[in-house]
Amino acid sequence: MENKTERYIKLNSVGCWLDNKTGNTFPITSEGGIDKENCVCPLEDCGDEWYQSLDSYDFEIVKEYKHNNSDFRYTIIS
Repeated sequence: MENKTERYIKLNSVGCWLDNKTGNTFPITSEGGIDKENCVCPLEDCGDEWYQSLDSYDFEIVKEYKHNNSDFRYTIIS
């Protein structure tokens, strides 16, 4: 069985969870959970403002995801 903490990474600076298998982001609920019912957004569809809102810790997580997924299409400029 898959460990939830390994699959989903909390990106506090943008209020999202990142599914590290699919690259989808989900809003963080008010209880801190994953809102899978509303507003699913693939990383590649997140806009410049979203990427610019990442703090340095979350930026490194997204950068590592991009590096490990060669088919990922968004260019991160550091």
